[in-house]
Amino acid sequence: MSRTPLETRLRSLAIEPPDDLVARAQARVRAFGRPRHRLTPALVAALVAAALVVLATANEAAAYLVPAYGRSIADTPLGLLTQPLLRAGGQTAEQVTPIGTTVTSAGHSIQLVGAYADGLQTTIYLQVDGQPLAAPATPTGKVVGDRYLAAMELTDDAGHRYQARGSSGSSVTEFEPLRGPAARSGVRLTLRVTSLRDLSVAPRSKQDAPPRVDGNWAFHFTLKQRPAVDLPLPTPLTIRDTTYTFTSIRAADTMAVKIKVSGGAVTRWSQIRPGPGGPPPGTMEPYRVELYNAAGVAQRIGFGSFGGDQIDASWVLDGSGRYRLHVGPEQGGADYWFDVPRA
Repeated sequence: MSRTPLETRLRSLAIEPPDDLVARAQARVRAFGRPRHRLTPALVAALVAAALVVLATANEAAAYLVPAYGRSIADTPLGLLTQPLLRAGGQTAEQVTPIGTTVTSAGHSIQLVGAYADGLQTTIYLQVDGQPLAAPATPTGKVVGDRYLAAMELTDDAGHRYQARGSSGSSVTEFEPLRGPAARSGVRLTLRVTSLRDLSVAPRSKQDAPPRVDGNWAFHFTLKQRPAVDLPLPTPLTIRDTTYTFTSIRAADTMAVKIKVSGGAVTRWSQIRPGPGGPPPGTMEPYRVELYNAAGVAQRIGFGSFGGDQIDASWVLDGSGRYRLHVGPEQGGADYWFDVPRA
């Protein structure tokens, strides 16, 4: 069963009708014939409450059909999202769309607290069974502490399915950016949680997984995607025997960089053999990429993949301004400066 915060508040209202409301209603009925049932204060209050619930239902229908209207009535507070948690994803409370819908299935209640989308990412915030949301760890900024691990999928009404990039467990999950109509005009999205694992319960053995509960928690909502900007690409550079060719640099509230790698680093990477101990020392040095703000503060790295012939990395930005990207070994690498405009 699904109930929005608005409907929940309407159902709990203590409605006090005016003293003369019953008399006025009875007089109105007598003017058109004998009433079949006597109007009592309790009945009047029930009718008013029912009308308010109908209004809430109409609001939900309008939000489904007209995304802009849905955003105008979605003004519930985002008190569950702490500032550290929002900063970990590069957002502010003003940028996150509040949703607040709660769905109960298999004995567990999940609230879709809010969601965010820009040209580089789509972020979902959930609360399970009223548990506190996870918090970023110090100093890494990684969001940790969730009791539940949620399996979920995100789709839109245009038929797109979005790949999850990472998750704290349940509090915050990052998906790839919206595409097609969903990115342009706010086509309805569906988030479906299919199972929960309770990480607070220790497995009976190393081979066992935490206990799982299967259910069907489905949420329907729309998002307005914030734009991402394409930044100028540096010319290819060669460091020692390795060449780096930038193929994409995009920024919103995060910054994503894609680099094509060729030469000696790729050859050495191809010679890595599976086994204990990981890659030989120095193998990863050519794939080092770091981002700093103008004050020299390192930005927290987000999703990414490094190795072979590519570097695909992202960072959570402090905001608009000037940033320095370091590519290659710590000693002897190259630095590039970029100006990130305000989104």
